Amino acid sequence: MTSAPQIPEARADDASLFVAGTEIRLGMPKEPLLSGLRSRYVLTQSSTDSYFLWEGTGSTAKLLGGVAFWNDRVSWVTRAWGDFYGGNILKFATELRSALDNLQTASAGPVVAYVSKTSGVPGLRITEIQFSSGPRKVTLTIAEGDEAKAKGGERVSLQEILTTK
Repeated sequence: MTSAPQIPEARADDASLFVAGTEIRLGMPKEPLLSGLRSRYVLTQSSTDSYFLWEGTGSTAKLLGGVAFWNDRVSWVTRAWGDFYGGNILKFATELRSALDNLQTASAGPVVAYVSKTSGVPGLRITEIQFSSGPRKVTLTIAEGDEAKAKGGERVSLQEILTTK
């Protein structure tokens, strides 16, 4: 009887991120990692060397994260914390965005946050707030406005990213 391929052990000196209970480290080899992930999750290839991890299929599928490779080694991994709906979470996120906007405007020194706004579609406002520290980033994305409501609802998405670049 053949057992499922094992995900390679991580080296203690490499940065790592847990995605769906799996520790993925920068520099891990591509094929053993993908084999182990395929045995437990649905993988969709988004480009030659990048994949998204899903739990389930169809309309009930849940995005768990993603992984990308350079020279057959992990160079990028992301964990999707989820999408959050409803007035309270949106109010919290927009208040946080406003506070960070104020901090950026009033600060004389560097701020460890990046805020970008897009409004290419009338009635839709997308704001991304990114907190960075070394190879790690946490990104909060806010979709709000009448167009967002029409396209499935105002929401806040949160993801964590680890990258070599």
